[in-house]
Amino acid sequence: MFTDQPSALTACIRLENLSLKDRKSHKFSATIWTIDFLGATTNVNVKTSDGQLVSVTVFGSSSYDVGAQVEVYYDPKDVFLFDASGARVTP
Repeated sequence: MFTDQPSALTACIRLENLSLKDRKSHKFSATIWTIDFLGATTNVNVKTSDGQLVSVTVFGSSSYDVGAQVEVYYDPKDVFLFDASGARVTP
């Protein structure tokens, strides 16, 4: 999903555009790493199969458990791409 290779593109998405419930057109699997209760929202921090940590905002309290396997959903229109110099790439 993401890479440390300097010649590769970096994909970024705002955490509020990720979802554990709303079935969007694309998804990736992850394991819940930590859960941060913030009052009106909860950040569910997940670890992808390639070791990337990703935060997902859940509105209200969370009924998820650390260690649980989840699907993280997103819409490709919400993904931003950047080149090795940090410049935004328009698809």
